[in-house]
Amino acid sequence: MMMDESEAPRQITEGVFNDLIQTSQQWLLHSLVANHQLKDGINPEFARLSFISMTVFPFLAPPQLLAKLGVDMSQETLTKLAMHNGNVLKKGMLTDNAPDKSTKDNSQ
Repeated sequence: MMMDESEAPRQITEGVFNDLIQTSQQWLLHSLVANHQLKDGINPEFARLSFISMTVFPFLAPPQLLAKLGVDMSQETLTKLAMHNGNVLKKGMLTDNAPDKSTKDNSQ
């Protein structure tokens, strides 16, 4: 972060990030991995990174980028985004017949 370590906004932001990281680790290990809810071939650590990325991006993205994407930060939009992100995590985003251009195993 670019803020001085003693600044209150930085401390609050780091606290939120620490809570998010700890919560996502517990959620991943105790819920998804322990209950065999991750699809075969999904790397648990990458799944956690994807979850965190989807969760924090709207709050870290520059306002100009959000404007170009047509995203407003209203409660309604954030609620819809949270529901959408849940669906993406649960169901995926691409159909099974979408072309796979990767040549490597991305699960590692």
